[in-house]
Amino acid sequence: MNNFLIIDAIGGSGARPFPPESGPITINGKHWTANGKPWFWRGATMFLLLERQMDGADITPELDWMVGKGVNVARVFVAGVPWPGHKWLYQRSDWPEQLSAFAGHLAASGIRLEATVCTDQGNDVRRWATGLQAVYDIL
Repeated sequence: MNNFLIIDAIGGSGARPFPPESGPITINGKHWTANGKPWFWRGATMFLLLERQMDGADITPELDWMVGKGVNVARVFVAGVPWPGHKWLYQRSDWPEQLSAFAGHLAASGIRLEATVCTDQGNDVRRWATGLQAVYDIL
């Protein structure tokens, strides 16, 4: 079953069903915790959300939707994708500022960012080392 469909089945009132996310996540044994309490990943795949923002789209409706459905993590391709009609975002001169602003926009909405950097076949981490470091430095 698709997790996205499960998430879509909860909430719906527009009110936040869970508190906003903040603070670090830690691993205690086999469990994740945040603020000393068990933490659960309730994510939405929003692969192209940063690209849409960088292209000038207002992403507020998507953020509001995620908040209303109880999503606490947005999984996003932060370096771009090799798909036809899309771009390598990290090659744009405004990428560092846009990525930082994007992460801030999510945080202000109480949503964590799962930043997916390696997005093409092979995912050779050595090839992506510079991009991984850049994302680490920006975020």
